[in-house]
Amino acid sequence: MAAALNGALESAGMNMLVIYAINVGWPVQQATWLLSMLLFGAIVLQLPIGWLADRMDRRRLIIVLSALSAVGALIWPLALTERWLSYGLLFVWGGVFVGIYTVVVTQVGERFSGTELVGVYSALSVAWGIGALLGPVLAGVSMQLGLHGLPLLTAALCALFTLFAVTHTQHTPAPPQA
Repeated sequence: MAAALNGALESAGMNMLVIYAINVGWPVQQATWLLSMLLFGAIVLQLPIGWLADRMDRRRLIIVLSALSAVGALIWPLALTERWLSYGLLFVWGGVFVGIYTVVVTQVGERFSGTELVGVYSALSVAWGIGALLGPVLAGVSMQLGLHGLPLLTAALCALFTLFAVTHTQHTPAPPQA
């Protein structure tokens, strides 16, 4: 589920975020910077999220990250009224959202090894691909339904994943510190 969510929203964001920002009144160049800030946060914030994943219950961390992603997406329409707030929010949101996948991949690496690990990573790749195929389609439809369709779709998908994480994951304590 995390791989499909990541693929869907990553591809939807890469294809539709700039269009969404332009639709709400942003100039093209500044709208493009929104995507850059989101991607920069998605890269830079994996280090502190990985640090957290090594020190706390990973299941809870996934739930917190996915809930924050849902709430953060709901704030997009409000944040996009102020440039500095928009850049900051999308930087943090990108990191928090991608952190879900980072922590899930860590859990997979903990639980499986050898050929099982190869099989699970293959399944993750297929799920990511399915999400990447469906994400832009869903985003396009949601944007046709309303001006703020993209953040509402994003929030809904993140909220559904949060519900899934709450009901379908096992307790995974942080590994003991050496």
